[in-house]
Amino acid sequence: EASFWLLLTNEMPTDAEVKALNDELHRRSTIPQHVLQMIDNLPKDTHPMTQLSMGLLALQPGSAFGKAYRSGTMKKQEYWEQSLEDALTLVAQIPLLSARIFRNVFYNGEHISSDPSLDWAGNYA
Repeated sequence: EASFWLLLTNEMPTDAEVKALNDELHRRSTIPQHVLQMIDNLPKDTHPMTQLSMGLLALQPGSAFGKAYRSGTMKKQEYWEQSLEDALTLVAQIPLLSARIFRNVFYNGEHISSDPSLDWAGNYA
């Protein structure tokens, strides 16, 4: 999380900022059930990158940018805010989606639950 913070802000984060970012990523990490079902029901010989692409595309209905854009009230100078919201949500969801695909392909769908006491990288590993 500290590296990600540095990339976003060009500043070294405090311990409190790292914890807040970690908490925020955990809060955003939930993957909708329809996406999990789709991934779990793909043919077992579907390439993992194809599965990841399909999973990411299936997350589109939850897009903050998409919702704001379709409302017709978002101003062009506000695009970055909704894009950042979507980016943070995807950063939180991609490790869980990738892990699910990995467990489906190499471990017959035997999944391991995410541990909220671990940081972002700890849960991915």
